[in-house]
Amino acid sequence: MSCANVGRVQTEMLEVFREVARQRSITGAAATLRYTQSAVSRQMAALEAEFGAPLFDRLPRGVALTSEGRCLLEHATAVLDRLTAARREVRAVTDALIGRLRVGAFATADAALVPRALARFRASHPDVEIALIEGLTSRLLASLLVDDADVVLVSSTADRPFTDDRFEVHHVAAEPLLLAVPAAHPLARSVPHHADARADASSHADARADASLHADVRADASLHAGDRADAFTGPVSAPMADGALADAAGAGRVVRLEELADASWVAGAARPEETLLAASARLGYRPRIDFVVQEWTAKLGFVAAGLGVTLVPAFAARIAPRDVVLLPLDPAEVPPRLVVAATLAGRTVPSVVAAFLSLVRAEAAIGAGAIGG
Repeated sequence: MSCANVGRVQTEMLEVFREVARQRSITGAAATLRYTQSAVSRQMAALEAEFGAPLFDRLPRGVALTSEGRCLLEHATAVLDRLTAARREVRAVTDALIGRLRVGAFATADAALVPRALARFRASHPDVEIALIEGLTSRLLASLLVDDADVVLVSSTADRPFTDDRFEVHHVAAEPLLLAVPAAHPLARSVPHHADARADASSHADARADASLHADVRADASLHAGDRADAFTGPVSAPMADGALADAAGAGRVVRLEELADASWVAGAARPEETLLAASARLGYRPRIDFVVQEWTAKLGFVAAGLGVTLVPAFAARIAPRDVVLLPLDPAEVPPRLVVAATLAGRTVPSVVAAFLSLVRAEAAIGAGAIGG
């Protein structure tokens, strides 16, 4: 039998053949499958012609498999069973019940936003394998291009949003930037009752997040419908913070950059354009960066020691130690940064990625609720 002949064998033929072999009767198989007896006979004759061998001996009462028929039955059963398993597994992948999810994210997204989203994902998709990739934007995007990641989270400034024809961009959130100052700083003392506000806001955010962990979040909504901008408005306080948090929304206190004209800054690079201060620098603010520190724990350690101030993304506020106070800034002067997810352009977004994007957006919305009070 040639490969070309195998290609003409249809699944339906094999199913009918298996049923005839099981019942040892063309008439019985026709009744079970709701075909006419002549239709089943024609299919068996066509199958025998394809294989160039008799598959059944026609008996006075029923049929019996020939040696060639028994050989084919073994293979037909294996093929049909594999197809049944394939249909079941493809359906499970479509429903995001099985598979793998490889998420890439930048450091501050891994502080709270991504792990909380992944915790919710694991709770609702326990049979999906999860892997995390850490790194800077360049490494994360490279991991997408070489198929080491399924989706990566990256950030950009609001005035220069991330665009790249190689990737499809999915909006996640607009994330406010908070000012981190030492607890003894005059700006920290200007906001009353910050310690109590810290505990209240942290408890509020954690309670909402814990409740949402058990919520039945459906992930079958359109990705593009979810790509709307989730703008933050009004004064903010930091969500999910373990460090001291000033409730500026209640106190009506927002820090202006003119109050930081002589401030000593701790930043990740010597040039403001390469730091979280980039958008503010393009608006005319000229920070004095006295200490270049890239690692977040060390950066906040410098702030706690009174050596300067720094910016902290709101979703990462929990990384602040208790001797550091987080204050809201005027969003017109320090615009929120954009957090987006990137997938490969022109490629179907896997169901597990769609489910994760739905959950990470929901987690960002919880953070936004804590920020807005």
